[in-house]
Amino acid sequence: MKICIGPYIRFIGPYQIAEWLKPIGISDKYSEKIGDFLSYIKLHKFCDWIYSKRKRTVKIKIHNYDTWNSDNTLALVIAPILKQLKKNSHGYPEIDVDDVPTELLETLPEPKIHGQLMWELGWNYILDEMIWTFEQYADDWEEPFYKIDSPHIRAFDKAGYDKHLDRMKNGTRLFGKYYSNLWD
Repeated sequence: MKICIGPYIRFIGPYQIAEWLKPIGISDKYSEKIGDFLSYIKLHKFCDWIYSKRKRTVKIKIHNYDTWNSDNTLALVIAPILKQLKKNSHGYPEIDVDDVPTELLETLPEPKIHGQLMWELGWNYILDEMIWTFEQYADDWEEPFYKIDSPHIRAFDKAGYDKHLDRMKNGTRLFGKYYSNLWD
């Protein structure tokens, strides 16, 4: 797999052009008037036309072996993206209280449960669960549940496996539920 995705295309219009004049000594007030004038003479139509012709670079090459274990392949990309999102996040969406463990809610001061602190803690919890889940898919997560007692006998920790798998299912459920909130 080879992925090359360039930055989003930046719109440049009359007011952005007027901003470029500030370094040469044009004041904020005069810059805004220049932007108004450029917009009045319909420069924005030309800027819109230019913007419509520019495209974000997106080149993706998928090889046959990438689809052998697609869950693993996708997890190798998703986990680092989620980590980067958490690191650079400037906000958080409104979340369902039901998606946050009771133990975490109990650590909050009562008046803050439905306020900003709850949403921030809840979003960080949800991101952590998604990150953990995709790290599991990126690794051989099932191996620890098989114990080799002798060369021919393997024991299987079904209870541990089921508990681990339930947490992973919750992480993928949260990923699907909050997918449209994965932006900064």
